[in-house]
Amino acid sequence: MGHHSLTLGSLHCIYRAPLEKVEGPAPCLILLHGYGSHEQDLYSFERLLPKNAWVFSLRAPLDLAQGGHAWFSIDFEKPREDWSRVDEAKKSLQHLHDALLFLLRDWESPLQPPVLLGFSQGAILSCAFALQYPEWISGAALFSGYYLEELTPEPHPEAKNCPLWASHGAQDVVIPLSWPEKTYEDLKSKEVPVDFHIYPSMGHGIDPEAFASFSLWMHRILAST
Repeated sequence: MGHHSLTLGSLHCIYRAPLEKVEGPAPCLILLHGYGSHEQDLYSFERLLPKNAWVFSLRAPLDLAQGGHAWFSIDFEKPREDWSRVDEAKKSLQHLHDALLFLLRDWESPLQPPVLLGFSQGAILSCAFALQYPEWISGAALFSGYYLEELTPEPHPEAKNCPLWASHGAQDVVIPLSWPEKTYEDLKSKEVPVDFHIYPSMGHGIDPEAFASFSLWMHRILAST
């Protein structure tokens, strides 16, 4: 699987250029992996993504002792609702901000506002970015994540116009289904709707049915950009 690598701001990434000629600004997809993983993980979907798009898969900034990388630490000694190190998540959000700033301002060819695709921690960060910087992106897809309110307690006023799509497995034993169910409802109360899909037989992952639903949503978003 061919790809190039570079550093965007302070984040290492791998990427591929469009596989066909594009007139004008090209579609752009930004992939954010989950806790303990790496940039190659979601890049495995590259062949299923639009051939006219740039695809960038970012590596989270924190190195874990057990291997892999994270957008923020998890403190397993605390109650589950207090696991997330929000201070580190805010730093990662700034790293993501700097990476997108470079792409939108200084990349070698013009890009459309990106679509974020995040899994687990990457979904949590993608959600937070969409709520803080909705005008920078075309939308965000959130696989097996949730809204971490402490990270973005007050969404940007324009966040209600930023398309958010989400999926979660009813069999997820890593992030309980009750978390996205509650937190996406909390977002709705803040006038930020989430197109939320629950898959009864799916665990903590991305199965073909969820990816197919995401693909339909993504193509609608790219067609309207």
